[in-house]
Amino acid sequence: MLKVLIFTCRQSAQRINYYNALGKLCDLTVVAERQTPKEVLDAYNAYPETYKTIYLHGIPMFGYMAFCPGVLEILRKNKEYDAIIVEQYFTPTAPISINYLSRHKVPFIISADGGFIFEKERNYKRKLKSSLISKATLWMTGGKESIKYLAHYDADPARTKIFRFASYKENDQPDHQITKEEREAIRKELGINEEKVILSVGRQVQGKGFDVLLRAFGNLNLRKGEAGLYILGGDPNEECQEILKNMDTTNIHFPGLANKETLKLYYTAADMLAFPTRYDVWGFPVTEAISFALPIIVTDQCKAGLELIKDEINGYLIESDDVDTLADRIKRLLENEEKRQDMAKANYLLSKEYNSEKMAESVFEIISDFSKEISAGNAHKK
Repeated sequence: MLKVLIFTCRQSAQRINYYNALGKLCDLTVVAERQTPKEVLDAYNAYPETYKTIYLHGIPMFGYMAFCPGVLEILRKNKEYDAIIVEQYFTPTAPISINYLSRHKVPFIISADGGFIFEKERNYKRKLKSSLISKATLWMTGGKESIKYLAHYDADPARTKIFRFASYKENDQPDHQITKEEREAIRKELGINEEKVILSVGRQVQGKGFDVLLRAFGNLNLRKGEAGLYILGGDPNEECQEILKNMDTTNIHFPGLANKETLKLYYTAADMLAFPTRYDVWGFPVTEAISFALPIIVTDQCKAGLELIKDEINGYLIESDDVDTLADRIKRLLENEEKRQDMAKANYLLSKEYNSEKMAESVFEIISDFSKEISAGNAHKK
């Protein structure tokens, strides 16, 4: 069985699902800069089960990251592994790993969720990213758009592989398209009284674009009870609170943070997902909504949207900060049940290819080929 080592900043609940699936295919060890809080594991019922976890003891820094020089102790044992993967290359500890592996001519893979190329990016920042990304032997990412991003920082497109980036396990996905009766039963359980449900999911930060969604919803001129807007992810931020002061909030709801099971109920109850993000290097709500066969309205600033949503087929792609277009697309779906059903069917079929197990299978195939390259002495060394 292949022995695989993955370096990451912190195991999110979504990645734990993927790691557990990958751990069934190989002997997997995951090294994390920070430990995932127990409340997060409990909320999503996601625990490491099939693989070994090593938590580094370093200096906590911004976000979920830490500076961990102790990673060198693990890197010195690199010959024990058939493949080494560095995720989230731009963390405080990742440069230690990347530079050590490169300096000692150890073949390794950089796995990147994605990213956006900024025309006004400072030159020093571009050079720093390039100095890290270019050192890998192989790269893998979630889609074609992200290959362009990695190539911008001197990754070789010919040696960049695509895996199926997903978050939900196969047995978390419905095994059939949700019926109207099932949806109504779930709505009753959640206390939803509106005829239609527009769902949005994400942290209450400015970058998610919930202010745009609120303005768009306010422009729909809906009658009472015609449709409800449900935004999961916490209480409204300050910007949204200011907007809500001038709106009829009868049909606007912020249910708060939701655990995995509650979130599944809302996806089941919804008629569509509206995800007006201003910046998402991937965007898990998109793949989650695909898992539940929802039509999706998403901006062109979401990599998952760019990769998976075909305009007019399984959803709508719109520009970020475009209130009028967002309102128009919501209205189209509210008024056209046939269009909603067609998009739902397209996403139901797509969902069979996007789950944690499929993601693990696609990554394992990449790892296996990479290991064979190394064994044959053909891996490109930086």
